[in-house]
Amino acid sequence: MNLERYTGLTQMMVFATTDSVWNPFTCNVYYKIDWNSNFYFVSRKETEHWCNIINNWKAAWSIINTQQHPEKGLDKIWMQVTGKAKILEWAEAKKLYEELFADWTYEDLLKSDHHIFQCIPSRIKIWDDELYWDELKVIEVYEKLNIDIL
Repeated sequence: MNLERYTGLTQMMVFATTDSVWNPFTCNVYYKIDWNSNFYFVSRKETEHWCNIINNWKAAWSIINTQQHPEKGLDKIWMQVTGKAKILEWAEAKKLYEELFADWTYEDLLKSDHHIFQCIPSRIKIWDDELYWDELKVIEVYEKLNIDIL
Protein backbone atom coordinates (compact mmCIF):
# COMPACT_ATOMS: atom_id res chain seq x y z
CA MET A 1 0.00 0.00 0.00
CA ASN A 2 1.32 3.45 -0.89
CA LEU A 3 0.98 5.81 2.07
CA GLU A 4 2.98 8.65 0.51
CA ARG A 5 -0.08 10.91 0.31
CA TYR A 6 -0.22 10.83 4.14
CA THR A 7 3.41 10.40 5.11
CA GLY A 8 4.41 13.31 2.88
CA LEU A 9 2.42 15.71 5.06
CA THR A 10 5.21 16.31 7.54
CA GLN A 11 8.52 14.85 8.69
CA MET A 12 7.32 14.49 12.27
CA MET A 13 4.88 12.11 13.91
CA VAL A 14 3.37 11.87 17.37
CA PHE A 15 4.41 8.54 18.89
CA ALA A 16 2.57 7.04 21.87
CA THR A 17 3.49 4.25 24.27
CA THR A 18 2.42 3.11 27.73
CA ASP A 19 4.58 2.21 30.68
CA SER A 20 4.43 -1.05 32.65
CA VAL A 21 1.32 0.09 34.57
CA TRP A 22 -0.41 1.48 31.44
CA ASN A 23 0.30 5.17 31.97
CA PRO A 24 0.27 6.77 28.50
CA PHE A 25 3.16 8.81 27.13
CA THR A 26 3.57 10.71 23.85
CA CYS A 27 6.58 12.19 22.14
CA ASN A 28 7.27 13.87 18.81
CA VAL A 29 9.81 12.18 16.55
CA TYR A 30 11.14 12.69 13.04
CA TYR A 31 10.34 9.59 11.01
CA LYS A 32 10.97 7.79 7.74
CA ILE A 33 8.87 5.09 6.07
CA ASP A 34 10.14 2.15 4.01
CA TRP A 35 8.77 0.39 0.91
CA ASN A 36 6.82 -2.03 3.15
CA SER A 37 4.91 0.67 5.11
CA ASN A 38 7.05 0.26 8.24
CA PHE A 39 7.89 3.48 10.08
CA TYR A 40 11.29 4.28 11.62
CA PHE A 41 12.65 6.92 13.92
CA VAL A 42 15.96 7.58 15.65
CA SER A 43 16.05 8.25 19.37
CA ARG A 44 18.35 8.07 22.35
CA LYS A 45 18.56 5.01 24.54
CA GLU A 46 16.98 5.29 28.00
CA THR A 47 14.27 7.74 26.91
CA GLU A 48 10.80 7.26 28.34
CA HIS A 49 9.48 5.75 25.11
CA TRP A 50 12.54 3.45 24.87
CA CYS A 51 11.82 2.11 28.38
CA ASN A 52 8.14 1.74 27.55
CA ILE A 53 8.86 -0.26 24.39
CA ILE A 54 11.08 -2.64 26.36
CA ASN A 55 8.16 -3.35 28.72
CA ASN A 56 5.28 -3.19 26.24
CA TRP A 57 5.68 -3.38 22.45
CA LYS A 58 2.23 -1.94 21.68
CA ALA A 59 2.36 1.59 20.26
CA ALA A 60 0.36 4.14 18.32
CA TRP A 61 1.43 7.03 16.11
CA SER A 62 -0.23 9.81 14.20
CA ILE A 63 0.65 11.97 11.22
CA ILE A 64 -1.41 15.05 10.44
CA ASN A 65 -1.41 17.76 7.83
CA THR A 66 -0.49 20.76 9.96
CA GLN A 67 -1.49 23.11 7.12
CA GLN A 68 -5.17 22.10 7.10
CA HIS A 69 -7.65 24.82 7.83
CA PRO A 70 -11.37 24.24 7.08
CA GLU A 71 -12.14 27.97 6.85
CA LYS A 72 -9.52 28.32 4.12
CA GLY A 73 -10.92 25.35 2.17
CA LEU A 74 -8.02 23.01 2.89
CA ASP A 75 -9.10 19.38 3.26
CA LYS A 76 -8.66 17.44 6.47
CA ILE A 77 -6.11 14.69 5.93
CA TRP A 78 -4.36 12.55 8.52
CA MET A 79 -3.55 9.01 9.56
CA GLN A 80 -3.66 7.27 12.92
CA VAL A 81 -1.77 4.01 13.28
CA THR A 82 -1.64 1.25 15.87
CA GLY A 83 0.89 -1.53 15.87
CA LYS A 84 4.06 -2.51 17.59
CA ALA A 85 7.46 -0.96 18.05
CA LYS A 86 10.86 -2.52 18.49
CA ILE A 87 14.46 -1.44 18.76
CA LEU A 88 16.49 -2.73 15.84
CA GLU A 89 19.64 -4.81 16.22
CA TRP A 90 22.83 -3.06 15.07
CA ALA A 91 23.32 -4.91 11.75
CA GLU A 92 19.74 -4.46 10.59
CA ALA A 93 19.67 -0.88 11.85
CA LYS A 94 22.88 0.07 10.04
CA LYS A 95 21.57 -1.22 6.70
CA LEU A 96 18.23 0.56 7.07
CA TYR A 97 19.90 3.70 8.32
CA GLU A 98 22.07 3.90 5.21
CA GLU A 99 18.95 3.59 3.05
CA LEU A 100 16.56 5.86 4.96
CA PHE A 101 18.63 8.30 7.03
CA ALA A 102 21.58 8.88 4.71
CA ASP A 103 22.01 12.49 5.81
CA TRP A 104 23.57 11.49 9.19
CA THR A 105 26.51 9.19 9.89
CA TYR A 106 25.29 6.07 11.68
CA GLU A 107 28.46 5.62 13.74
CA ASP A 108 28.06 9.16 15.09
CA LEU A 109 24.56 8.30 16.25
CA LEU A 110 25.72 5.13 17.98
CA LYS A 111 28.44 7.09 19.80
CA SER A 112 25.78 9.47 21.08
CA ASP A 113 23.68 6.49 22.23
CA HIS A 114 20.97 6.75 19.58
CA HIS A 115 19.15 3.76 18.15
CA ILE A 116 16.70 3.10 15.34
CA PHE A 117 13.17 2.13 16.29
CA GLN A 118 10.90 0.25 13.90
CA CYS A 119 7.13 0.73 14.07
CA ILE A 120 5.13 -2.00 12.36
CA PRO A 121 1.50 -1.07 11.63
CA SER A 122 -1.34 -3.47 12.39
CA ARG A 123 -4.17 -0.98 11.79
CA ILE A 124 -4.17 2.28 9.88
CA LYS A 125 -7.05 4.72 10.12
CA ILE A 126 -7.12 7.45 7.49
CA TRP A 127 -9.17 10.62 7.33
CA ASP A 128 -9.04 12.12 3.84
CA ASP A 129 -11.79 14.58 2.86
CA GLU A 130 -10.82 14.46 -0.81
CA LEU A 131 -10.67 10.68 -1.27
CA TYR A 132 -13.10 9.32 1.31
CA TRP A 133 -15.41 12.31 1.88
CA ASP A 134 -16.68 12.40 5.43
CA GLU A 135 -15.82 8.88 6.51
CA LEU A 136 -12.83 7.11 7.95
CA LYS A 137 -10.92 4.55 5.91
CA VAL A 138 -9.59 1.70 8.06
CA ILE A 139 -6.86 -0.60 6.79
CA GLU A 140 -6.13 -3.78 8.74
CA VAL A 141 -2.60 -5.14 8.33
CA TYR A 142 -2.65 -8.15 10.67
CA GLU A 143 -0.14 -10.24 8.73
CA LYS A 144 2.65 -7.86 9.77
CA LEU A 145 2.31 -8.86 13.44
CA ASN A 146 4.19 -12.15 13.12
CA ILE A 147 7.73 -10.98 13.95
CA ASP A 148 9.87 -10.89 17.06
CA ILE A 149 9.86 -7.71 19.11
CA LEU A 150 13.47 -7.45 20.34
